[in-house]
Amino acid sequence: MISSEATYEPMQEHQRYLLFAQITNAIGATIGFIVLGFFVLDPARFSDPGWVYLLLIPLAGLHTIEEYIFPGGFLTWFNTGPFNSQDPTFPLTAKTAFWIDAVAATINIVLIVLIGRYVLWLMLGLGAIFLINGFWHLTDGITQGRYSPGMITSAVLYVPGISYLFYFYYSQGIVPLYQLALAFVIGLFANTMFFVQIRKTLRRRTG
Repeated sequence: MISSEATYEPMQEHQRYLLFAQITNAIGATIGFIVLGFFVLDPARFSDPGWVYLLLIPLAGLHTIEEYIFPGGFLTWFNTGPFNSQDPTFPLTAKTAFWIDAVAATINIVLIVLIGRYVLWLMLGLGAIFLINGFWHLTDGITQGRYSPGMITSAVLYVPGISYLFYFYYSQGIVPLYQLALAFVIGLFANTMFFVQIRKTLRRRTG
């Protein structure tokens, strides 16, 4: 168990970057709601290959709302739960979360909007990152018997929604099997590297 004698991230800095993450994620979620509005206005877009991949934006936005805004508390849960830390700011700091969740999510939105239709395999790679993250939330909830911020949206939206994306593009013959496999490789690699980096951070502090 990690000692709480000294916090890895000063609380003032933690709160500042947490606020940055919340604001950035809220902006991304707002964009997601706007995108979702276009689908609601014309439900045919749910079966339009030129639109379906854009569902990644509202799916991710709603998921980050649960993690960081309502009910929030993802960082505290992540550190004190899976990593059994007495320090709620370590090993995943708010600054790190700001860059890998909030800022990266904003970059993802730009990529999805600008080049999504031209590189669907890359969009599905992003989807695989989200999908594996969703399964991780669900697996933790089932095996540990606890709630994690992000678990509800994973069960209701992330896993079924992104699974639909994969099924849609494959069943329509738009994305071949090898590209689906490549997407999952991207998803596994990104999620694995995230946990590898967090564990390296943990080892640096604990020696």
